[in-house]
Amino acid sequence: MMTSSKLNLLLGAALASLLTAGVPGCALEQDGVEIEQDVTPDAALTPKAWTGWTADDLAPVTCPAGRIARGADCDGSACEYLRLDCVSVSGLVLGESGWTDWFSEEDAAYRKCAADEWLTGIACDGGDCDNISLQCTRSVNAAANAGSWSAYYSEEDSYYRAPSGRYLRGVRCTGGDCDNMSYLHSSIRWD
Repeated sequence: MMTSSKLNLLLGAALASLLTAGVPGCALEQDGVEIEQDVTPDAALTPKAWTGWTADDLAPVTCPAGRIARGADCDGSACEYLRLDCVSVSGLVLGESGWTDWFSEEDAAYRKCAADEWLTGIACDGGDCDNISLQCTRSVNAAANAGSWSAYYSEEDSYYRAPSGRYLRGVRCTGGDCDNMSYLHSSIRWD
């Protein structure tokens, strides 16, 4: 279940969306995906889209067509709910997608997409989203430069967003039920 503070935040966002629909720069709901104006300098005119939440009893979530993950968020006990912040990247052409094997803190504790793939979806299994699988989508015209792992984030923290010009390619976790997550982020190397 979502925490009451997150539920209050979602209810407040829904009310704000109703009051600000159609106002430039304000959040709105479109086809079940939250769209809001991205205010980072390199993407000042590019909207971002949060997926819905996934959990062990919910379906996997994926970025809308043509988008890749630039951020992630979690909520609930031990990060039992996960979602992605998806953005479009001008000129990036995406191809086929596939899912990684499941991972958890008990085993290899991470998965990352291949050098020509980007994170576009996430799935949970097991109590509190203990087991995680990533959807990786191949880029037809670009690859990733060497990446860096972020600090660890959990439900006590704000959502994670990769630095400007960098996008997610992997996830690792520690703590019971993968409670703490770190994200591999890379810049794009155009072919």
